[in-house]
Amino acid sequence: MRYLLFLLCAYTSFGWAMLEIPFSSSDWPKGNYQKDCKDCRIDDGRLSCSCEAPDNKFYNRSLDLSLCTLDTVSVRRGVLFCETDLSLVPEPEEVIEEDTSEPIEPIEGLPKGDYLRYCSECRVEDGVLDCRCKIGGWVWDSYYKVSLPLASCEEPDRVLYAGGLLFCSLHELLEFHGLTNRCNDCRLANGKLICRCQKTRCGWSSTDIKKGRNITRSSLPSMQNCTSAINNCNGKLRCGECWSWDYSDETVLSRPVEGRNPKHGYCYPDSIW
Repeated sequence: MRYLLFLLCAYTSFGWAMLEIPFSSSDWPKGNYQKDCKDCRIDDGRLSCSCEAPDNKFYNRSLDLSLCTLDTVSVRRGVLFCETDLSLVPEPEEVIEEDTSEPIEPIEGLPKGDYLRYCSECRVEDGVLDCRCKIGGWVWDSYYKVSLPLASCEEPDRVLYAGGLLFCSLHELLEFHGLTNRCNDCRLANGKLICRCQKTRCGWSSTDIKKGRNITRSSLPSMQNCTSAINNCNGKLRCGECWSWDYSDETVLSRPVEGRNPKHGYCYPDSIW
């Protein structure tokens, strides 16, 4: 008898736990049903809720989530349905990577900047910063002498290093690699270059572009080791040339509803040929 009571209590607790999962959980689809319905639960891929009908009474409704192409469910006149209007789909929340790298200790007589993580034997003579900087290799590291005339820097306390070159600032590095027109909100964190970069405009509707759906956050690890050009390859930062497979996610099957019109399923920029 005690065993049966224990099972009954455990089952009841489990049932209430299912009901009380917060909507912030990634398992829940987004949508206005979250505020217009109550007692929601997901069981075997089916969303069940009690939703208010036009007669101001609540009725139990359910929806098979496998029917939904977008991760959004709406309710209208008490009926749950898969949302297809992209203007009603909430924009995803971006997860910003925190910079957990150790702070850089300033060295007297030298400009501040991220370059101090990778360069040593630095000195300033006649207004020129000279250093010995590292490029990491598969087997061993290589070191090169690099220099930077500090008079060319508007703010000489933001010097950074990448691929055997010293730059006055992150903006100068982005201009050098031609990234300023198609990438923005760039920063350095944990040895990575992190930006929000545009994908090719091919196949994206004006609504998609206006809402920024062709913009994605990308990162390039170990930027200091990149001795090639840094390119925006369809929203991905790459050290070196772009390749055709960088554009494979532009196929019709993966396009948003409003933008399904690329030629032959792919959207290549002119520069790929």
